[in-house]
Amino acid sequence: MKTVIFVTLLLLSSICPNEAWLEDFSDLLSNSLSYLKRGLEVAKQVDDFVEHTIGEECEFECDKKGFVAKPRKSYRPSANGCGSFDFLFDDTEESLIHVEKEFSNCCDVHDYCYDTCGADKDECDLKFKKCLYGICKRKMQDQFLDSKKCKLKAKLFYITVLGVGCQSYISAQTEACECVRRERSSSTEL
Repeated sequence: MKTVIFVTLLLLSSICPNEAWLEDFSDLLSNSLSYLKRGLEVAKQVDDFVEHTIGEECEFECDKKGFVAKPRKSYRPSANGCGSFDFLFDDTEESLIHVEKEFSNCCDVHDYCYDTCGADKDECDLKFKKCLYGICKRKMQDQFLDSKKCKLKAKLFYITVLGVGCQSYISAQTEACECVRRERSSSTEL
């Protein structure tokens, strides 16, 4: 690609000796390539999202045969509360769907679960659901909130991670794990 750009610029310089025009053309090509590169990155992200979204098994596996996932030694799991979809869900009054502040703890635990190498997505999601429903049960006992409203929000959160959580899970596992060559057991060496 660089060769094509160089040859094009060389030909244009012989046809149009105006240096300012060549600089403008060079800037245009440079900007076009960065936009193209960004567009390809976005297309890959969309493809990954669609690939890992609806009704399929969601498991992290190493790409190379004979490699297994092991925790990265220096990696520290992180959490962002209920932040993955914060344009929809947060605990401010301006949010499209107002979230109970107590849900943030459940979201953090769920994030840490996804962010732990080797964690099972289904188990993380089930623990998340139990945490959310537990908050609604406590609120019902304390009479702070209408329990049906709380349970509806809990279901919405749970369905969201079931439906579109795979890409977040795969991304978190990719960061938390490193793929290393599988160790041979002594029985296979005989």
